[in-house]
Amino acid sequence: MQAGHYVSRSHNSLLFDERNVHCQCRACNIFKKGNIDSYALHLTKDYGTHILEILDYEKHQIKQFTIMELEDLIKVYKNKILTL
Repeated sequence: MQAGHYVSRSHNSLLFDERNVHCQCRACNIFKKGNIDSYALHLTKDYGTHILEILDYEKHQIKQFTIMELEDLIKVYKNKILTL
């Protein structure tokens, strides 16, 4: 499995947003370029009809992560892995 991003990773504001990153198989993520149509359907099912508009708005926000924020994210995701 791979981390598939609905909104491109080039938009830092959504890089680690869990509404924007979900498991995708290699075929969907790489060869089908994210399988965006199917991805959008799943997003609206899981988060409601406005999620695509929210992500579209938030992708235009500028985000520069501080070292402390990145270190905190590492801790959060390490803890999530340990609790699986």
